[in-house]
Amino acid sequence: MKKLFIGIVFVIVITAIVLLQPVNDIDCVVNWSECVNGSRQATITTEQSGKGKKCQVMPPCDKPIAVAPQPINRDCLVTWGNCNVNGFRDHNIISTQSGNGKKCANDPEDMPGCDCVNTWSPCNLNGVRSQTITKHKSGNGKPCAPSPVCNVDCVNTWSECSIL
Repeated sequence: MKKLFIGIVFVIVITAIVLLQPVNDIDCVVNWSECVNGSRQATITTEQSGKGKKCQVMPPCDKPIAVAPQPINRDCLVTWGNCNVNGFRDHNIISTQSGNGKKCANDPEDMPGCDCVNTWSPCNLNGVRSQTITKHKSGNGKPCAPSPVCNVDCVNTWSECSIL
């Protein structure tokens, strides 16, 4: 019984010594095969232990470099609202420019102009009219209409002739 007891103690001591030894931190080392049908084979030459790095996941197989699609040549498409009193228009960009398409108008000279809208009063006794502008000209819009000529008839009263 003594021998059995000593044998059991020996196994327990050896097991404890093995379990209590510090674990080395060892990184996993993997060799990957060439791609075959979109897949690779892994050969692990060193197993990971402790706090070592885990084995990497399979790297993707090399694929041909995709050619970037060429941009579509598209002009900027804008809808323009009506002219306001100050000669400006609201606008709405329907589609932006791409590729070699025409850019959206940023310069006021490139934007559609607003025509001047004006009216003239009747001529007064002095042959003068006053102008009312309801919409101002902008950009390449039409200028205000010029004042029509006043044709004022001369209305005179004459006194009787006297001899001097």
